[in-house]
Amino acid sequence: MKINFRISIVVTTLVLVSLTAVADDYEPDIVEFNEQTGLSFAGHPAFNMGEGGTVEFWVAPGWQTDPGYDPVLLSSETDDDFSLVLSMLGDKTGLTIQTRDNYGEVSFDFSDGTMHHVAVVSLDGTTLVMVDGQPLDELTLGLPNEVPTTLWMGSINGEDLPFVGAMGGFRIWDAAIELEELVVFALLDPLDPEFPHPDLSALSAFSDLTNDTIEISDFLWAEESEELSVTALVEASE
Repeated sequence: MKINFRISIVVTTLVLVSLTAVADDYEPDIVEFNEQTGLSFAGHPAFNMGEGGTVEFWVAPGWQTDPGYDPVLLSSETDDDFSLVLSMLGDKTGLTIQTRDNYGEVSFDFSDGTMHHVAVVSLDGTTLVMVDGQPLDELTLGLPNEVPTTLWMGSINGEDLPFVGAMGGFRIWDAAIELEELVVFALLDPLDPEFPHPDLSALSAFSDLTNDTIEISDFLWAEESEELSVTALVEASE
């Protein structure tokens, strides 16, 4: 699959010029998923976005005809039930978010073969979905406020409703990130020392799917006596 990244919102020329050199050195960890390559990760407090949080990633579907189900991009479960399921519609016309008790759907055309930047921002019981820098809809549902026992990428449970296509660049934030910052940093490394993300202290986790890992940010989860870094890994299980 040819990967073409897209950010359609216009930000100021001054910001873009100042970040050009940084952007040239960064590429998201995009990988190809097929029906057998979904990833499973052990749960961690970094994956809880219920009190206000953001998840962002890049995605492009790779199937040609509607598979007859909605392929799952991201899902999580607790001890007794699925707590969050984020899917793309089988006809590529939008996204769905399902929690224990609520369901929401937003429309967007993903059929052009281009990588699109998706951001899901949750705060105070509402969830805003944004694609390519454009807010699509604010859903009257919040993300579950609980630590999942398992997090999956590319399926609902490691096997069923598989996603086929390219996906990666996952970032999980323990805050509702401003839309302008999501746009500016979509193709920038938030950890770059020359231009760090202004909300870096809220970065909970980010993916390194080329190595089948999620890196947990010590900015939130380290002990006070420990030096802050990004060293903890959650590795995908088979």
